[in-house]
Amino acid sequence: MSSQASTDKYYRYSLGGFVALFFLVLLCILFLNQGQFIYSMDDPYIHLALAENIAKGHFGVNLGEYSAPSSSIIWPYLLVPFTLLPGGVYAPLLIGFLSALLSFFILLKMLKEWFPGSNRPAVVLSVFFTLATNLMGVVFMGMEHNLQVMCSILALYGIFCTEKQNRVPGWLYLVLILGPLVRYENSVISLIAGLYLLSRGYWWQTILAGAVTIVLLASYSLYLHSMDLGYLASSIMVKSTDTYKDPVIRLLKNQLSPGGVLMWIAWFSLLWLVLKRPIKFERLLALLVLLALSFHYMAGRFGWFGRYELYIIIPVLLVLIYCHRDYIERAIGKPHKHPIFFFYGLLFLLNYGNILIKTPVSANNIYEQQYQMHRFVSEFYPYPVAVNDLGWVSYQNDEYVLDLWGLASREAFELRKASSSSQWMAELSNKHQVRLAMVYQNEQWLTDRPEQWQLMASMETSRPRMIIGDTEVKFFATDAKYAEELSRALDRFGKTLPAEVTFKLY
Repeated sequence: MSSQASTDKYYRYSLGGFVALFFLVLLCILFLNQGQFIYSMDDPYIHLALAENIAKGHFGVNLGEYSAPSSSIIWPYLLVPFTLLPGGVYAPLLIGFLSALLSFFILLKMLKEWFPGSNRPAVVLSVFFTLATNLMGVVFMGMEHNLQVMCSILALYGIFCTEKQNRVPGWLYLVLILGPLVRYENSVISLIAGLYLLSRGYWWQTILAGAVTIVLLASYSLYLHSMDLGYLASSIMVKSTDTYKDPVIRLLKNQLSPGGVLMWIAWFSLLWLVLKRPIKFERLLALLVLLALSFHYMAGRFGWFGRYELYIIIPVLLVLIYCHRDYIERAIGKPHKHPIFFFYGLLFLLNYGNILIKTPVSANNIYEQQYQMHRFVSEFYPYPVAVNDLGWVSYQNDEYVLDLWGLASREAFELRKASSSSQWMAELSNKHQVRLAMVYQNEQWLTDRPEQWQLMASMETSRPRMIIGDTEVKFFATDAKYAEELSRALDRFGKTLPAEVTFKLY
């Protein structure tokens, strides 16, 4: 077989396997959800709800009230055209899959260039990246992370292209600008790529790209400030204050998380390359991704189905593979003589491959809980509602949604942080004429509730909790005068729920 035919076969089979895995996971989700496609997280429906209103000329989940619940600047705007078309709910899946497919293709291309003599190392490593980095699982989260990863991989690929061809591909500057607009964390990827370009003497082009990026980020912050939303998206503010109030605690949690521990091994490996590698380009490359990984430890997060760290994990692993390509080729050829290499890969598979296995069950959690909550307020009880986990309830729902957690309500966020009792929830409910509250009531989400709220029903998922706040959601009438009508609606609703869902009227 000719070299070209072997290469074509490598691409064809690898991409075919990636696409086949996508459809396998999709079929599992459809099977568990009675033919209904549901994302494995509730968050994409927040972005879809925001995109719906942007299409109407308003920036916020509720018409007439400004809010910035998206951590991405451009992601909701990318969804806007799709909200005007039938089947717009599938837009995040389509964009995510195409982004992942392009990322995987670039990854295949780099691996093939690094291992030209045989397809075996590239095939083994491509399977590793597919299963052990959650590249596929993130597709079904319906978020901007696959687009973020694509920018991250393209930035790294652009560095290799520049080094090999001794010229900068024009698209690299666009990627450096686009990355931070997809997610703020990609600013560090753009920064290290920019530092590399500066080291090669591309001064004015790199500085111009950096200036454009800074102007765009600053303009968005000023836009938010003009609506009295602060300078950063509420999702960033809420999650940073709720999850890690102390930066030292954040750093420790990152270090001790499974992904953090795996990356510590990579961190020391990169440090060794910086200190000992004789090839200048490889030392510089290792230093740049070492800086990026260190920044993520300090300011980023690990967890939530691996979606927060994927943008940094893949470039780090690719750089390690590139710098150790001779050793890896020997290890794959004689695995029994190099058990450490395969043990490290197995740890990744156990951590992130496990997330891919959980993806259909996580989507089923959303189907049995958040989707059913959406059905209730859109089909059985179309009145203003309060929730403490925003998502499906706000999508395709013209009624007011009071987000008690604060992603879609700066007022609620500030009151929640400042108040020592739950009375503020009653006051906001009255202000917005909220009749119903559908909330988690546990130590993390809601430990207390207003006295006048009357418990009406509870709904519990049939499968273990994967990513939802709790398996049980409780329904409250915010005032006794709403109880009778709400009870009748709940009774009708309960008869339409999937048989596996446990529903109880009080």
